[in-house]
Amino acid sequence: ALEIYAVDSRGVRFHSRTIVVEFNSFVTLVCTGSGVDKPILWEHKHSAHEVFYRVELSEFVSVERKSDQELRLALTKTRFATAGKYQCISKFFKTSVTLQVLNGNLEFKSAFRKAIGSLGIHAQTRKKVVYVGKFQLMVHNLDLEVEPGLVCKFGIGSHTMNDINVIWTGGLYATNPELYERTLFIGSDGNLVSSLMLRRASTDIRLYGKYTCDLVVEGTKTNSFDILLKFPPFIPNPMQLVYLTYGANFSYTCNVIVYPPVNITITWAKDLNRINESNQRIVFGTEKIPNDRITIKAISLEDFGVYSCFAQTIQGNRTGVVRLKYRSKPRTNIFFRRPKMLLLGSRFLVCQIIQSSGF
Repeated sequence: ALEIYAVDSRGVRFHSRTIVVEFNSFVTLVCTGSGVDKPILWEHKHSAHEVFYRVELSEFVSVERKSDQELRLALTKTRFATAGKYQCISKFFKTSVTLQVLNGNLEFKSAFRKAIGSLGIHAQTRKKVVYVGKFQLMVHNLDLEVEPGLVCKFGIGSHTMNDINVIWTGGLYATNPELYERTLFIGSDGNLVSSLMLRRASTDIRLYGKYTCDLVVEGTKTNSFDILLKFPPFIPNPMQLVYLTYGANFSYTCNVIVYPPVNITITWAKDLNRINESNQRIVFGTEKIPNDRITIKAISLEDFGVYSCFAQTIQGNRTGVVRLKYRSKPRTNIFFRRPKMLLLGSRFLVCQIIQSSGF
């Protein structure tokens, strides 16, 4: 198997799926193999919507093979274009790491115990065109290639890593630290940088919200940042399929999650035709958001089709789709076969006699 770790300009190693570096800094990505699994090349893509391409060598990008089992990628002056996902490839395996380059707004003059800046890397969604029956709709899936997280930066003067620390609170970090990856390092400008990244993008809204990073110097909290980790409007499982029989009740909830909360307006449609108002059988209800639930009592033939909810927000629209299809009831008369022996001449024959059950 392959493994990737990072080495900064001071020779400090970082083992993490997400590496956070500063703008205009130096970092080396090291890919190691074992046995016959030898790393062959490095690939890179800047954003989730791109495809991987072979790393192009330049004045600030170089590849060096230390041994058959080690292939290094040196980035001597990181830029925003340097950020993205890096993939190491061997004959049998692939492994990748995400490189985050800190926003240039965090570049300030170093000061003693000074809170310099913070950054939130928020969850993102990706558009997808789907076909449900004969209808074409646009839904959003969670972009799993973007790992949400937070970064804090502090000026620490002459202090060293022996007497400073950064403590994070918020989300589920106190109860489920295994869901996160935390890093702490001193950058090339002498400032302290700490990151707290989710190990993977998640729709668990408890992971989002306000986080706090506290700078602790010799056991005393000195400065802190409050940072919001945001989640865009999103409908988990935006496509569903439901089978029901005549006379059953149908119910579906347009479950929209978002942080921070925003105003959401929901409208409903059947086969892309808007459902304007309720009648005696179609009722709109509220679970979390007004009109986020539709219920149809005693469905009939005309009720089968494609239902869609459109959640409108200032951050964009989201669509949830459910296709309601007919499921026939099981038959009351079940035919089965019972073997019967017949004597024909000097031989017995086994026949299957079809009979109807009486239930």
